[in-house]
Amino acid sequence: MSNHSKHIDILIERGSQFINDNPKIIKRVYKDISYNDDPKLYNYAIYFKDKYSMPKNEDAIASGVSFNKKRALLKVLGETIERYSLSTNNNKKFIYKSYKELFSEGHSALNPNDIIQVLDKKIRPQNALLTKLHWLQGRSLLSNKNILIPAQLIYVPYVYEHAEVLLQRSISTGAAAGSSIDDALYRGICEIVERDAFMISYLNMIPSPQIDLSSTQDKEFNSIIKTFKRYKLELVILDLTTDLKIPVFAAIVLDRTRLGPAVSVGLKAGFNVKDTIIGAVEESLMVRFGTRDQFAYESLKYKGEKMISIIDDRARFWLPPSSIEYLVFWLKSKNFKKINTKDFDYAKNTLKMAIDLLKEKKMEPLYVDITDKITRKYGFIVLKVIIPQLHPLYLDERYPYLGGNRLYETPVKMGIFRKPKVENQLNKVLHPFL
Repeated sequence: MSNHSKHIDILIERGSQFINDNPKIIKRVYKDISYNDDPKLYNYAIYFKDKYSMPKNEDAIASGVSFNKKRALLKVLGETIERYSLSTNNNKKFIYKSYKELFSEGHSALNPNDIIQVLDKKIRPQNALLTKLHWLQGRSLLSNKNILIPAQLIYVPYVYEHAEVLLQRSISTGAAAGSSIDDALYRGICEIVERDAFMISYLNMIPSPQIDLSSTQDKEFNSIIKTFKRYKLELVILDLTTDLKIPVFAAIVLDRTRLGPAVSVGLKAGFNVKDTIIGAVEESLMVRFGTRDQFAYESLKYKGEKMISIIDDRARFWLPPSSIEYLVFWLKSKNFKKINTKDFDYAKNTLKMAIDLLKEKKMEPLYVDITDKITRKYGFIVLKVIIPQLHPLYLDERYPYLGGNRLYETPVKMGIFRKPKVENQLNKVLHPFL
């Protein structure tokens, strides 16, 4: 057994102990049953008590889907621990002051105007410095020094969401559980990078390169190709890598049979190309399975809501096969790319590579340790990473993030467009990422 396999076994054992020891948190663990006409993957779910976001009688659900049993278990355990910690607003450690007050007292703090998207466009830059926010201690990976960060950028849900000006709506992007700080940091950074890449490509309608999985004789890739053909599903892999040079892939599952959602999207970033592509495929199938369960007894016809603000409505929009036509800029791309098998080699210090690449582009990763005291006892670390300069994912069409230079300038820097688009030229169709 390799050291990597032993490490996974240890983490699963720790996670299992956490489940067994905490019946007030963990309500149910089960293996989901696949549809007969869907690919067969290991699919686990955990019902758990989310501290703030769920009504008293409802539980949150975490899922883990993979071609590999241990990987699926590790995913569902990791998501449970991550989301439980993410909901633990430690308001005893919050500082309630304006940025200007903090600055005058000599504190290092994240300038609200440095955040790429201010939710309320009526807020003037000077007012953003004067408005009081709740802050908590974080750390910069560039300066290696402590920095105060608005708590609303960290927790999901955020307890003071209705009591202060919102810079961005709370979202889980950048939250990651791991067995060490470095492990969690790398996962958190990669998630932010993947979503930045997705938003830039989708909103600009970039004809991103399609990956030809058959260009390699890799057994796992060939098995995946056969699986999708068997179940009459189409799999499209896009290379969304941006100027950051951290590999990003999107896996899009297309279903024209009307038996399941027509479009299911998974994203993954990382230096191990093979693992990253497989991870994106697994996420796309997790989305497919979950959406299919949710809308099993509903019509595939979209009702046409003008402003979509919840995940269910976004998923409903992408249910019918007619929605596939909205992805024509990707699907009809003649830009195909073969996989270099040398890219399968696993880089030894992926975190350092990621940080160095971000430094080159003057990006500053920040993080806060949000590990809940209960989960910490089992050797898990949960961090919330933010990179203010990267473009954020949004899930509420009432508040689309269409500002910031990066969204418009990146395609030009990459040589894709000669000049940047303007806001009214961006993709107006709501994106398919759930």
